[in-house]
Amino acid sequence: MNDLAPLDRLGGFFSVLVAQGVAGALLLGWVFVLLGLGMRALVRARALLAAVTDPKRLRAGPALLQGTVRVEGGPAATVTVHQRGVLKRYKNHQELHWTEFRREQQVREFSLELSTGQRVRVEPGSRVELVDLLGAPEPAPHARKHVRERLRRATVDDGEAVFVRGNLEGSGRVSLAGGYRSAESLGWALRPDHGGLFISSEPVADPLARRSIAHLTWSLLGVLAALWLQLGVLGEYRELHARGEPVEMTVSAGWDHYQREGYGRRARYFLVLVSASGDTHRVEVNRDAWSRTYPGQAVPVTVSRADPRLVQVGHGPAGLRYADATVVLLTVAFLALGHWLTLRASRRWYEQPRVIDREPPQEL
Repeated sequence: MNDLAPLDRLGGFFSVLVAQGVAGALLLGWVFVLLGLGMRALVRARALLAAVTDPKRLRAGPALLQGTVRVEGGPAATVTVHQRGVLKRYKNHQELHWTEFRREQQVREFSLELSTGQRVRVEPGSRVELVDLLGAPEPAPHARKHVRERLRRATVDDGEAVFVRGNLEGSGRVSLAGGYRSAESLGWALRPDHGGLFISSEPVADPLARRSIAHLTWSLLGVLAALWLQLGVLGEYRELHARGEPVEMTVSAGWDHYQREGYGRRARYFLVLVSASGDTHRVEVNRDAWSRTYPGQAVPVTVSRADPRLVQVGHGPAGLRYADATVVLLTVAFLALGHWLTLRASRRWYEQPRVIDREPPQEL
């Protein structure tokens, strides 16, 4: 072990682990995973758009229909989210956290009017996946005293444009009257498939498109971060690791220095090294090494052949500065956390196990 190794650098093994493992293989692997997930979501979104059934070519089997809801006497489908509010007090502010504790669903048969004017009877069944916007909060009608409760609803109403996915089946013949003529046409019914019925008031590919954009955006940020780390932050380490050559320098002087830290003081010890060409370099060492050195002593040093200003004491493997290693770890952690938070923020209520709203304290 080199007693004069600088105190601000990691050892050889941990330097390789951070520079090539974390900032190299781990970061690039994460980028490729996100790139794959983003492209997969994009392909699925395009396939979903292409799967919309042509209303002029209806046939029995799985179908994704686009049309207008026709229903009388209220909404065709309603999802009611029951929330309970809890006041959270923080140091400088207060927040009211509304947390879902129950979700109810009410669906009934309705007709879907296609662009051709033909109507398809929709029989929802017991399992319906509804993709729609949640309405404004409403007071809970039977809330207990001194308990904050409210409702939020998502409804599919008459005249609303929707996508509906299920299993299309023939339902007998229906009479079509027009002018003095009358004709018969095969009637259709859309029933749940093995996964239930899917009703969406927004474009069916939007959730996949949002996910794809999040994955691809953060994969691009990961590539930029990898380039910045490898070419900028880790530039000195890579230079010494690739082009460092062992030489000897002479100790010119040494001194100690006290700096205040909190309520105490910490001593730091430095040496001034002079190369054969007369260049001087200052390095920080531990107290034992400092106390055993003297002016004129020869010290092993690694110097970059391309840039003589890059110097590391010792002939061992190049070491990564603690500050640079900290930047690498914080950058990777920021990317991972930012990607997770972006995905979480992009999820709509129907993609969440529980709906949680955070708002300033106010009365319903």
